[in-house]
Amino acid sequence: MPGPVGKQTDIRPDEAVRAAAEERAKRRGPSVRGYVADLIEQDVHDSRSAFTAGAAGFLASYAERFEAGFGQDRYPGLPDGPPRDTPRDVA
Repeated sequence: MPGPVGKQTDIRPDEAVRAAAEERAKRRGPSVRGYVADLIEQDVHDSRSAFTAGAAGFLASYAERFEAGFGQDRYPGLPDGPPRDTPRDVA
């Protein structure tokens, strides 16, 4: 069964870039289309990873200030756990 189908995007690289892409695609196995799609996916995932790492670093660097300003109770007024009368299978 074929995988999910994405939207088509047309690109028009110059001849030198296209030739290099064709050569690399031959070595890696997929078509030029697959090669380019893989590059885009990798870039998107790398960007997400970089953002997540940056956000984690930011939060870690300010954790003491947040706790000093807001305390450890992140949800004031809410019970510490789920209500005891809530069925376990409730989503």
